Amino acid sequence: MFGVERSQVIKEEVDKLLKAKYIRPVQYPEWMANVVLVPKLNGKWRLCIDFTDLNKACPKNPFPLPRIDVLVDSTSGCEMLSFLDAYQVTIRFLWLRKIKKKQVLSQIKEFSAMMSCISA
Repeated sequence: MFGVERSQVIKEEVDKLLKAKYIRPVQYPEWMANVVLVPKLNGKWRLCIDFTDLNKACPKNPFPLPRIDVLVDSTSGCEMLSFLDAYQVTIRFLWLRKIKKKQVLSQIKEFSAMMSCISA
């Protein structure tokens, strides 16, 4: 599939990413993404990922985040605007990343409902 040089580059990069805990092994083949090596100007290789298959495996969000222009337009006529709500949502999202998948699914539904209420 790849030449010896490319296979070695891929192995080194993957080992480095695993050691840095930037990536982790998964047991779900539908979550795998193809590796693409792109030559750099200095003759070395850049490791890139083709997320086409991963995007197909991810469920679509029934409650997409509102667009910025809609949020800005919704504030017209208001005397005060607080960014504290956005800060709290960000902190809550970061906290959600730390808990298990089953808990995340129920929390994401709440988060999506909350975001749709904020945008209304």
